[in-house]
Amino acid sequence: MMKATRKSAFLPAGLLPLALVLALYADAQTALGHVQVKGPPGIDVFLNGEHYGVTSSEQGGLFILSVAPGEHLLIFVKEGYFPVEASIEVLPGRVAVHEVTALRAEPRVDEAGDPTFSELPPKLGTMVIQCLPVDCRIEIAGVVQRDKSRDLLTVHDVAQGEYEIRVEALQASWNSEIGLCADDTVEIFANFAHVDPLVTTSGSSWPACIEDED
Repeated sequence: MMKATRKSAFLPAGLLPLALVLALYADAQTALGHVQVKGPPGIDVFLNGEHYGVTSSEQGGLFILSVAPGEHLLIFVKEGYFPVEASIEVLPGRVAVHEVTALRAEPRVDEAGDPTFSELPPKLGTMVIQCLPVDCRIEIAGVVQRDKSRDLLTVHDVAQGEYEIRVEALQASWNSEIGLCADDTVEIFANFAHVDPLVTTSGSSWPACIEDED
């Protein structure tokens, strides 16, 4: 509920009509007016952001006495319902009446089930890198950076995407961008026995997988 300064506007139910008549007479001399809110009980009433009370069945709503003339903002708040705003024009020595009609109930929201089932399965693939000579340095941007001393380097559970790959051996290097789709096993063979590194790749279905998602 909204925070506001509370002002008391309560009088015993039997004295309200008399109090309103006396207030009308007195405030006619000082150019003030009054607001009568008609509505069911249990609604918090705010005038220009200040809380003036709660509607009751005894009053048939709520009275707000001695209000400056002009246009004012009423806000009606009740738990379980959306707040309602309304403008009201107050005239000197007069009673401005506003009737609260239907308040719109807030929707009821429930959550159920195991949250793990709502998670999308990760889209993962595998990269296998081979080089000649077997001793080489391999960098897969954001994934792995290491020296290889055996025939095959296999990197499992690599997220679907495009990666900058660099392989270095015999004071030479090769780098390129390689795409990986979910369930792909991309094989890269970098042959540094040539003057210029000879590299072959296979097993990638990139970019078909992302085109299928569009």
